[in-house]
Amino acid sequence: PTPNAIKREASSRRIDVQANVRGHDLAAVAVEVQSRLQKMAFPLGYYAVLQGEYAELRATRERLQLFALLALAGIF
Repeated sequence: PTPNAIKREASSRRIDVQANVRGHDLAAVAVEVQSRLQKMAFPLGYYAVLQGEYAELRATRERLQLFALLALAGIF
């Protein structure tokens, strides 16, 4: 319900789009959004990036997998 604000970073403009996924799995919704974004044709110089909680979740999973591999290597 708030007006859109165009932000500027490193001479590029960006706009944030937020969504609430209450009652659904965040990762499943993010995968669906990503697959739909890949099918969209953006004009030259425009692109979409998933950020926020999903990006943090993905980074945490990757770190956890790395630590699990290091723990297994340490055990053996």
